[in-house]
Amino acid sequence: MNGTASRPLSVDLDETLIRTDLLVESVFALLKRNLLFVFLLPLWLLKGRAHLKHEIAARVDLDVGLLPYQGSFLAYLKQEHADGCRLILATAANERYAAAIALNLGISRDCSQ
Repeated sequence: MNGTASRPLSVDLDETLIRTDLLVESVFALLKRNLLFVFLLPLWLLKGRAHLKHEIAARVDLDVGLLPYQGSFLAYLKQEHADGCRLILATAANERYAAAIALNLGISRDCSQ
């Protein structure tokens, strides 16, 4: 393990690891499930973005394997991981989605892991 491999690499999710925003992806998935949720979205947002994300995640699953990952960046991360670098997923996404993505890609979710 070289000197840089001993330090963790923090990986941003939205528009870095994936080519889009996870909130947008989850809103589309929610509306695809039932278009009437469009009326609840503004009410949830009144309580803040975290609340909005929580309410969406409670109602819809995302297939994280189908997200539009940045191919070249993902390849770079896999090589860094293979070289011994610890990867940490940094995101404001809902914990449920972040955990699924981290598990799918083999990335730690926080500094304590």
